Amino acid sequence: MKFFYYSNQQVFMAIIAAYIHLKKLPQNRIPSMEEILMIPEFDQLSSGDFGVPYFIGEISNCQIYVISFNFKISIALQTIKNILFQRGVDFSKWHFFDVSKNKNTHNMFIWVGELLSRKSIIRPLGKYIIGIGIQKSYRQIIEMVNLAKELDSPWSKEKLW
Repeated sequence: MKFFYYSNQQVFMAIIAAYIHLKKLPQNRIPSMEEILMIPEFDQLSSGDFGVPYFIGEISNCQIYVISFNFKISIALQTIKNILFQRGVDFSKWHFFDVSKNKNTHNMFIWVGELLSRKSIIRPLGKYIIGIGIQKSYRQIIEMVNLAKELDSPWSKEKLW
């Protein structure tokens, strides 16, 4: 099983969702700013790395990735699906989950932080502002991850796209 957390220009939120899925961030409390800022992918990935899947980790035979898209997410996902189909890959074991789908997770801190983090000089300030936004939306992100994890259950019938 492969899980891809993706977003429309909010790669840091997808990273947080992946870390929650991998149990690298807590589900019973909001993480501290230090815990959020210590995530190595915050320094390795950029909001401009559109369409590139990044492997974050593996848990219970499930591989977890993040992808940031710029625009036209549905076209990009359809292209991925078509390529996999042509190569004979069982697409039923690939799950794509849009972390920006839930409007409750959107807040001005994440949006401003993403903009600032694109500039190398003020990247630390951008990351800190993103951290504030993540703390404010953390419970909703947990809910989204739990919904995605249900896809791994044999009784799940939900389609993500």
